[in-house]
Amino acid sequence: IDYVTGTWNAQVTEWLDTMGASVSGELFTLWNRPVSIAAGVEYREESTRTLYDENSLAGRFATINGANIAKTGNNVKEAFAEIAVPLLADLPFAQSVTLNAAARVSDYSTRGSIWSWKVGGVWEINDSIKLRATRSRDIRAANLNELFSLRSTLFTSVVDVRDGVEGAPITNMTLFTGGNPNLDPETADTLTAGVVLTPKFIPGLNLSVDYYDIKIKDVITTLTAQQIVNSCYLQGNTGACSQITRNQAGVITEINGSFINVASFRNKGIDFEMSYRTSLEGIGAPGQINFRAIANYVDTLEVDNGIIAIQGAGYLGSQATYLVPKWRGTLSAVYESDSFGADLRGRYVDGGGYAPANVLANQGDDVRIKSRVYVGPGLRAYIPFGNGDRFTIYGSIQNVFDRKPPVAAISSPYFDLIGRYFTMGARINF
Repeated sequence: IDYVTGTWNAQVTEWLDTMGASVSGELFTLWNRPVSIAAGVEYREESTRTLYDENSLAGRFATINGANIAKTGNNVKEAFAEIAVPLLADLPFAQSVTLNAAARVSDYSTRGSIWSWKVGGVWEINDSIKLRATRSRDIRAANLNELFSLRSTLFTSVVDVRDGVEGAPITNMTLFTGGNPNLDPETADTLTAGVVLTPKFIPGLNLSVDYYDIKIKDVITTLTAQQIVNSCYLQGNTGACSQITRNQAGVITEINGSFINVASFRNKGIDFEMSYRTSLEGIGAPGQINFRAIANYVDTLEVDNGIIAIQGAGYLGSQATYLVPKWRGTLSAVYESDSFGADLRGRYVDGGGYAPANVLANQGDDVRIKSRVYVGPGLRAYIPFGNGDRFTIYGSIQNVFDRKPPVAAISSPYFDLIGRYFTMGARINF
């Protein structure tokens, strides 16, 4: 056994050097309110180094033989500016209207310069009604692993559909994966708009509704060997074709499956929040009680990797990373006094299908996953001592009714996989 097996290991070291300077202040006043600004510059340098074991360096493993990566990395130079300007104030239809804007330019040593920005506004009609909206361009640069991870070797097989799907041969080939220093940053266009209500005739009540629409392009991802072949010969993607190598006989021998900018992402929905806090002294009881409800509705969750577009809203089973329930929410009631505290929390996860038909044909919509409600109470006792110090004893139960996760959605992150469990403890505040 020792002769035919060995230990694979890698030692990875990463460095981060960063510096920056910023200035902020108030330029002047409009409508008796300050015009505020902030500006600054930043510099970051990231590096990584990987050292492999002697068996990998000698190429003794059948797959995934590593090779040392010398210290390598990238740097980014940035400059930013932000401003908040009061446009109107103290008018019958506008208690205040504020414009806020920001811009940032980032210069990456690997791919050059790119801009990100945002423009937003808040319109306080009166003490009870506030409107808000923001439009932004956001970016995410590739990390060190996506840029510089070493090429790994895997042996796999693909259905060679170059001449059509019917009777296509199965070919054994080598798949190379790893970093790509030519990756561009991901870019996102985001729109949010909402309303906040704090009605004066119900003191302590707060309501908010916010719409969001997020579109990301040039998403960094990897494709499987079969997806690359299908993209080339079934979708006509010339970029995918360039990743395929054939020998003189026309047989696929190698496929480059490194990170690429190919995917897109779209997420659209509505967030709801309500809270109500009131003192119980009016009814002769000590303490206060706080109710809070949070809900999220997902209208669209689409991930398109250039091969397949997955419409994941309303599905909960296979490939749970791209699937999400249409509705989720939590409801809580919390009581607090000087000597005692209690809470009761409920969490709702909407049901749905297993997977879209283009992910799992003939099963996705036939297998239905039921919704779940999870309930958990908690208690706390506060014992004062000394000069204003406090000793706290607390306990809680999560998933008190021991609701089991759906078997068909065991990999979903939205369902409780543990079952009923208890937490108890003590804490001292000095």
